[in-house]
Amino acid sequence: EWVAQTREDYVERAVRHAADLSSLATLRAGLRKQVLASPLFDGKAFARDFERALKAIWAEKAPPPH
Repeated sequence: EWVAQTREDYVERAVRHAADLSSLATLRAGLRKQVLASPLFDGKAFARDFERALKAIWAEKAPPPH
């Protein structure tokens, strides 16, 4: 509902959402809880996954051992 496909679609969605004050208030009220529950705020899992990604990149780009 928030992702636009074209510039015109973006403008239409932005205008529609801006005009719906009750939906914006509901969204604002739940955003903090939603963000805190997201994987990005799970520090341990985020660090573990980031470390795996870096190791995979390194393994792919590192020169072969002599």
